[in-house]
Amino acid sequence: MADSRPDIIVSAGVPVDIYAALNAQGGSPSVVIGTEIIVQNKGSNPLYLHAGVDAPTELDGTVKLARALEATNTNGDLGAWVESNSVDGLINARVV
Repeated sequence: MADSRPDIIVSAGVPVDIYAALNAQGGSPSVVIGTEIIVQNKGSNPLYLHAGVDAPTELDGTVKLARALEATNTNGDLGAWVESNSVDGLINARVV
């Protein structure tokens, strides 16, 4: 069973490091970068996911995540980022 955490707000135009956001939440164990996670878009607009050490500088190379859908990263990814390009968004991330 995946370890569900509190939701994470994604401010418009500001890439969010999902691992850092998870580790900033109190009351749960730390999540090691590279751990497989499941991300659900709980907002009403699409979000963009990126796997890599650094935040994406543009949307090229990102994966579009539509409303209510989930995506899983690859175990061993060097980072996980989410961004909304128009309005604030909301995700839930679960550790696999």
